[in-house]
Amino acid sequence: SALRHDFHVQLQLKRFWQVLAKQPDQTIGRQEFLKMHQRICLALVSDITLEETRKAGVEDWKAETKGKSSMTQDEVFGFIYEIADLWCTGITGEEYARFLKKVLAGITVRNRLGAHGKLISVSPSLPPQPLQHDFAKFWTRRGRPTERPLPTVVAALKAAEAAVK
Repeated sequence: SALRHDFHVQLQLKRFWQVLAKQPDQTIGRQEFLKMHQRICLALVSDITLEETRKAGVEDWKAETKGKSSMTQDEVFGFIYEIADLWCTGITGEEYARFLKKVLAGITVRNRLGAHGKLISVSPSLPPQPLQHDFAKFWTRRGRPTERPLPTVVAALKAAEAAVK
């Protein structure tokens, strides 16, 4: 799709790539993929369990790598783009880029220097209300219940980190 090569979409895909732990050959391994996959699942799907994220991650890893032991930048871009393509209802690069930016903000911890050089880590927060509303509409259209509230992303990420280790 031409949208995958849109300037704004490419910029957001590169931001994802920047935060991933790469191997010496500049690819990502299975563990890094599973960690990213699990975080994305937890940020987007309110009623998914850690076991479901693990199983889905393993299935996606097998499908994406076709038996290889790592993924290239282009393969990761393709995988992340597919997520945006599935979740976005519009067809503009700006919409896809906005979605990817929100997802990345929802799965990463930001570090900054505070007063006197003190390192401050800012964990992701619950997605904004419009994104939660979009999530509910997305699953309602597909006949899936959304009665459980979105989990606090911070608690879900801590549980995910423990499960991946």
